[in-house]
Amino acid sequence: MSRPSRISVSLAVSVISLALAAPSFAASDKAFLKKAMQGDNSEVRLGKLAAQKGSSQGVRDFGHMLDMDHGMHKDKVATLASSMGENATDDITPQAKLEDRKLQGLSGPKFDREFAQYMVKDHKHDISDYEKQARGKGPVADLARDTVPTLRKHLETAEQLTRGG
Repeated sequence: MSRPSRISVSLAVSVISLALAAPSFAASDKAFLKKAMQGDNSEVRLGKLAAQKGSSQGVRDFGHMLDMDHGMHKDKVATLASSMGENATDDITPQAKLEDRKLQGLSGPKFDREFAQYMVKDHKHDISDYEKQARGKGPVADLARDTVPTLRKHLETAEQLTRGG
């Protein structure tokens, strides 16, 4: 085999290897984006509920913050997902469905306490997921990296509310 043919074969093997590797990377990005949209939808729904039912101004304000921040974030996630050929989802997480039902039956300080405690737990989990995704490269990792500070702000606010702040 002449030298150019070996290079051509080597190049073809490299291109095929990259093509085979790309779908699994893209699949993990798509899965992250779907989960992120569900998380955003969950935060918007629970945030709106807290803005309506919260007994303290702090819980109502936090609910409004979640509604606004996660609504804007979902738009970014949906746009990125669309560029990858994925459809947006309006689903919420199974955990949020359970929490929504639980919160519907509560009022006053019990509502506030349950809401804040759930948001602490949920945001710790979200931060962990986003930090893992942020270690990668590409637009999904960039989005995750850019989102972590907002999630940390939400966690800090939820923690303050659990302390009565």
